Amino acid sequence: MGDRVNIAVQDGGNRIYLYSQWDGHSAPETVREALAWSQRWDDPSYLTRIIFCTMIGDNKGETGFGIGTRLDDNEHPILVVDCDSKIVTIEADTRKHFEYCKPDGEAKSYSFEAYAALPRATWQTLDTGA
Repeated sequence: MGDRVNIAVQDGGNRIYLYSQWDGHSAPETVREALAWSQRWDDPSYLTRIIFCTMIGDNKGETGFGIGTRLDDNEHPILVVDCDSKIVTIEADTRKHFEYCKPDGEAKSYSFEAYAALPRATWQTLDTGA
């Protein structure tokens, strides 16, 4: 049992996945907080670190979070932070046995500016576009 989620940071077609075992419910807000810094949007390495540091907070333990080049276990849609287009997209996990990890309705995309300007990001607000 957990609340697993993956945040994908994409640069030039390559993705790095930031994984959380327990904080899937807060992933949309984590990305919003990181983008709200309005810093390093043009530097994928630094932006990835900013998102990951926002994700882990003060947690310095050996479990609960990970960084990888492939999609890990998952219970939510995937937040894709595309550094080339400066767009955040809520994407379905299309792997077998993960088909339920999809947005309600159509996939939504937001510019970095629009996403950072959300008053608070939750899976519900992203699904409804509210």
